[in-house]
Amino acid sequence: MRKILVTAALALMAGQAAAFPIELTVDAGELNIEAVAIQDGRLAGVRVANRETFPVRCSAMFRNGPETGRARGTVASAETRTLTWIPRRQVVRMRIELRCEPED
Repeated sequence: MRKILVTAALALMAGQAAAFPIELTVDAGELNIEAVAIQDGRLAGVRVANRETFPVRCSAMFRNGPETGRARGTVASAETRTLTWIPRRQVVRMRIELRCEPED
């Protein structure tokens, strides 16, 4: 009986640490922006690298079913910044929409 309980507990913990697919869509117009989706457990994020000579304002919309989360940030020229979000619910699939424009 104890073996069954230990096995069940390990299976539940492994399920929580499982990876989930991330779909990343980037709308940066003519800007020279590099974006990479990242994850660490339940945390989802996008690493944004600005290859322009001026600051860029980026906004990431994270979608996990009915939840929506936003992360905004300014990325200085030749700098990299990570925008992250931790959903409250279990993630099956994460969609991230990144929009960047020159900062005024």
